[in-house]
Parts: sequence; C-alpha cells; structure tokens
Amino acid sequence: MKFKRELNKTRQDLNKYSKELQPLLENIVASVGFQLFEFSFLRENHINYLRIKITHPGRKVTLSDCEIVSKQIGKEFDQNDPIPFPYTLEVQSPGIDKEFTNESEHMFTLKDLGLVVKS
Repeated sequence: MKFKRELNKTRQDLNKYSKELQPLLENIVASVGFQLFEFSFLRENHINYLRIKITHPGRKVTLSDCEIVSKQIGKEFDQNDPIPFPYTLEVQSPGIDKEFTNESEHMFTLKDLGLVVKS
C-alpha cells in the first residue's frame, strides 16, 4: 500500500516539481535548438502528465521535432531522475491557437497557413 500512496500526488506536489523543473526543461529544450513555450505538470484520470509545448524560431514545429525533444528530455531525466514517481511525458507544438508575442511571429504563422489579411 505504501507504493500506491506514493503514486497519488497532490496538486501541491506537482506544483512544487513544476517550479523545480522549469530551468532544467528550458536548458534541455534549448540544447536541441527549440524554445520552451509552456509546460504543465498535472494529474488526469489517476495519471501524472508532464506536458511540454515547444516552438522553433522561424518555422513550425513538426512531429519529428517533438520526438527529438522528447528523446532528449527522456535521456536527461533517466540520468538525473528529477521526478521520483511515475508520469507520462508529452511534447507538443503550441498549435494554431497559440497566443502570439509579436506581430512578426503572427504574420509568419498566417503565411504558413496560407491566409492573407486585408485591412
């Protein structure tokens, strides 16, 4: 029963780990040429998820990019073991509903989608 209790992490536990993980994740993601857009550590349906969204300056993020980042994070986390309980790692692109930080980033994405904006 002790093992089962350790699997049930509270929201406070996950928030604590989130704060500790941010600098580590930023460094790992940057080491393979991407930027950490956002991440969350949460519990859904009795499963702990570490969800990471990445961006790349100048182009869209592909499935292969997500795989590269996921493998790098997995490699680093296997060596350092910063999360001492089971979790599922998910690496994603921000998607088309991403909030844009500047106009040039917004225009780049519109061009990729084949949209023309007229005012």
